Amino acid sequence: MRKFSISLCVLLGSTIFLPADAQPDPLASCAQCHALTLSEIPEDKITHRMERKAPDLHYAGRKFNQDWLVHWLQEPVRIRPGGVFFGRHVETGPDGQDVIASDSLLEHPSFNEKEAGDIAAALMSKSEVDAGLVPEGAYAGKGNVRFGKMAFVKLRGCIACHENEPGKGGVSGPELYTSSQRLRPDFIAAMIARPQEIEPRSWMPHLEMSDRDVQNLTSYLMSLDPGEEQ
Repeated sequence: MRKFSISLCVLLGSTIFLPADAQPDPLASCAQCHALTLSEIPEDKITHRMERKAPDLHYAGRKFNQDWLVHWLQEPVRIRPGGVFFGRHVETGPDGQDVIASDSLLEHPSFNEKEAGDIAAALMSKSEVDAGLVPEGAYAGKGNVRFGKMAFVKLRGCIACHENEPGKGGVSGPELYTSSQRLRPDFIAAMIARPQEIEPRSWMPHLEMSDRDVQNLTSYLMSLDPGEEQ
């Protein structure tokens, strides 16, 4: 008779029985909230985006920096101030303005160093996105930071949905003041240029920017330091 060991599902609190010699899937707990493959995303992408619990991770390996993932998984900090879909967490404040009901937002579990390393390594193998959409060299490594900031704050309206420093900017999208640590530069450039192709039905609009604008915006985001005022 085979021996079995017991592991706990982090998010659901349910008991899972595994063969003693089995290697647990490091992404088992992630799968409770995140789509890890394209096949998990339904054709009705609008409903999916409104009801999903957490961002899709089927292309995490082309998006994130592994070192950042390892650190963040041990000490998770909220990246999306308004949740994965802000519309589910909005209420009217005392002054009649819309505010985020923070008590309705989910908290991300934390992991020990080994668990975080294993999860990050597994996520880096996820690359289910057309390589042509996030090509190597999408960010040329140069751009005008001053013009990029002007585009972010004024000309392109990015600040309406994203924060470029803590507490400054919109909360319907992920904050971007940690993007230089969190995201790969090529992904940033590709997402700015073709958001609807990378994430069909994304809330982020396709603004049909020139490559110069894309490079400038990417350079600006890469210049941001969460420890400094911008």
